Amino acid sequence: MLDASADPAKPALLFADVADNPGGGGRGNTTAILKSFLDAGVAGAAFAVHTDPPLVAEAHRRGVGAQFTALLNRDETDPGSARLTVEAQVMQLSDGEIVGRRGTIGGRRFSLGPSAWLRLDGRLDAVFISIRHQCFDTEMLEHLGLLVPALRGLVLKSRGHFRAGFDDIFADEQIREVDGPGLATPVLTRVPWTGITRPIWPLDPDMSWRVPDDVAVA
Repeated sequence: MLDASADPAKPALLFADVADNPGGGGRGNTTAILKSFLDAGVAGAAFAVHTDPPLVAEAHRRGVGAQFTALLNRDETDPGSARLTVEAQVMQLSDGEIVGRRGTIGGRRFSLGPSAWLRLDGRLDAVFISIRHQCFDTEMLEHLGLLVPALRGLVLKSRGHFRAGFDDIFADEQIREVDGPGLATPVLTRVPWTGITRPIWPLDPDMSWRVPDDVAVA
């Protein structure tokens, strides 16, 4: 991502945060990938859409142009939804009522709840919403004035539905699927399973199984 950020001649990249896909049960607010971009000094990238009603409400109270120390996930209790503190500027606000441009929600009215575009650490943009959704469509960013084709990088909380909404901007070879923390991770070994009998497939792929002696086989 640093290469794409620094060199406009290289293709922009889209990262799918598949493990935090709200369409698969994710909370839509993990911060691990965002923190890694901040720590690495990435610029010119955006994140969408992060569910954080308290932060959106604060941004609306402060108003467009306000600069403040943002605390992400301040009311979260899920251990995977870590808090993150970062300097932020309110770039734009909305009621979150949109009409989809393309793909899954193309031409349909859709509600994100009160929403906010914040610029984090002066170099990364993020769209925060109040009603949890995966990021289906460019309009989820662009109704706030954040232009997707101008971005060097984009991180979406979605597993696959985003492809129909962003396919005219990002070709398949520009897309990377990332498995960070999240309830919808496809890597089952990352999940701290409790309350199940082990071994069990597919968590234990080397297990063997046979029909118990007291079970009749037709």
